[in-house]
Amino acid sequence: MSTPELSTPELSTPELSTAASWGSLGAALLLLFFALRPPAKNWLLEYHPSATLDGPATRAWVRRADFDLAHDTLLQGVPDREDFSVRLASCLPVSEPEDVTFRLAAANRARLYVDDALVLDSLGNTTKPAPEHEPRRGRHAKLDGLPVKLQPGSHLIAIEYGNAEGVGRLHFSMSGRGRADAQLQASLERPGLDARCDAR
Repeated sequence: MSTPELSTPELSTPELSTAASWGSLGAALLLLFFALRPPAKNWLLEYHPSATLDGPATRAWVRRADFDLAHDTLLQGVPDREDFSVRLASCLPVSEPEDVTFRLAAANRARLYVDDALVLDSLGNTTKPAPEHEPRRGRHAKLDGLPVKLQPGSHLIAIEYGNAEGVGRLHFSMSGRGRADAQLQASLERPGLDARCDAR
């Protein structure tokens, strides 16, 4: 007895074009979803009433490591002042090796650490590259705008910001291979209360 052959329907060119259009529309809607949906409060913020991370700390969960105190309120119930400092921490999960580019700008002094390693050191509105540890040559690695290779696992993203005078401003963003800032921000997870990713 012969086995009947199964035929696979072939799509015509107009059908393929329609399918590709629906695929593009789906990708655009997914990006729009990530862009419009407010991120979860996955950043642990530690506020100090001094520019040097000293003094009593107020803690809160916030949505982003991003503020402009000319327009925003950093924390409800905390009086606005020119001299203050904050630490922010969150965990970025990575399922496969990925190059992630970090960007940081601040009105005063800010530093960005990834897994406790200094990546960016910002002063004024210009991001300065973190020094590379090669004392014989005294070279500097230009990490702003260049990707940092992350291995699979949960990576601690930590920012220290000190505002000594004027309006406080801090802007942080990141992008990866095929993932925009909104997607990476949406994938962030809360760290432990000790600001570690392995203590949750």
